[in-house]
Amino acid sequence: MEAKQNGDGCLAAATATATATTTANDDDDEQRKVEVMRAFVEKQDPTAKDVDDLTIRRFLRARGLDVDKGSALLLKYLSWRRSFVPNSCISPTEALLSTLLTKYVQGKVPVVHQSVVSNICIFRRFG
Repeated sequence: MEAKQNGDGCLAAATATATATTTANDDDDEQRKVEVMRAFVEKQDPTAKDVDDLTIRRFLRARGLDVDKGSALLLKYLSWRRSFVPNSCISPTEALLSTLLTKYVQGKVPVVHQSVVSNICIFRRFG
């Protein structure tokens, strides 16, 4: 710090250069790990080809750049996603009913128009 205050910019320049080099090396190392993780995950689950590098990087960073742990976490996530999220969209009728049946007046009674809900079973399904 004294070197910087005395006008000697060598110390500050050396520190900045070392930091930039370390950051560049870390980025290259992380990118290589992302590529290794992608290859491993795609070998285990072919549907993982749709996953982008940023998502893989997020899972890799979540496990401290450990490729094995990050891959295991990503594979569990993809498995959960397939089982939980439907492959197609919700039908317009189901979306309309769901939206209408969650509108509340004074926080207690759902507002439902009679022409929309003609079957009490549909009403109970969302209630």
